[in-house]
Amino acid sequence: MARKRVEQVIPQLDIADRDYYGCEWRTDARGYLVLAGAQEPTYLHRLVAARILYPGMDTPPSLPHTVRVGHYDDNKKNNHRENIRIRSFSDQIRANKRGTTSRFRGVYKLSSTDKWHVKVYYYIGEKLVAQNLGDFDDEVEAAHVYDRRAVEVIPHPVLNFPEEQAGQK
Repeated sequence: MARKRVEQVIPQLDIADRDYYGCEWRTDARGYLVLAGAQEPTYLHRLVAARILYPGMDTPPSLPHTVRVGHYDDNKKNNHRENIRIRSFSDQIRANKRGTTSRFRGVYKLSSTDKWHVKVYYYIGEKLVAQNLGDFDDEVEAAHVYDRRAVEVIPHPVLNFPEEQAGQK
């Protein structure tokens, strides 16, 4: 049986990440660059994102599955740091949601009741949990409810009112 030839791909990287040029990269089915020959998929854009999040570390830890990494220009070979988009899982859901009705994270308007509904997504181990936090008359009040719960259940939450949370520490 003839073995399928895998063509090596040369990534686009910043000088700070030039050591990755010494690795052999291939393109996976979705177009992302993956380290050739690795037992587990090792994605280049996630390695670069880890270096962005953990500056100064020669070998930063691998990113948790809750961190979503993509490319601003949708060119999956362009792994320059300014092209790497890092989002939490809840931010990814918000970005994918078309026609969102609120300017706040975790808040949307219920057309049936004309109230603001609050929902937070987080992980317990490997399981994704969606928790409904209630319906509110005021959009800002709903956003505060989201922030209070997000601080309790999400390791590094992106908040609607981060300046208020910083004042409470």
